[in-house]
Amino acid sequence: MEHCFDGWNASYFMQKLEEEGETVIEVRQGIPTLSEPTKEFRLKVVESNIIHEGNELFDWCLRNAYAYTDSNENIKLSKKNKDDTQRIDLVAAGINAMARLPAFYEEYGGTGGSSGVRFL
Repeated sequence: MEHCFDGWNASYFMQKLEEEGETVIEVRQGIPTLSEPTKEFRLKVVESNIIHEGNELFDWCLRNAYAYTDSNENIKLSKKNKDDTQRIDLVAAGINAMARLPAFYEEYGGTGGSSGVRFL
């Protein structure tokens, strides 16, 4: 198992996990890293392949999010409202995990293919 994280303000916690023998992987928070996983996530939402068992917090985060698109049609998740109380963290964590999947499967084996994503 790996713990993926956004490097912003997470170093202390991730360092502690690493000291405990856990595998920690930073997922860089930019368009080059997040565009393809964000597109994949959006497609899975449209296809009803994101399963979150009615989690109200996940729904709230999803409602606060939108996909920022640049001039090259790359996308990145952003908050609809820049007010810090409108969080997108659960959705962003899912996209971070999806960003890491290809390397995870290459390193640990497996096909990497799945028809859906499940948030527990």
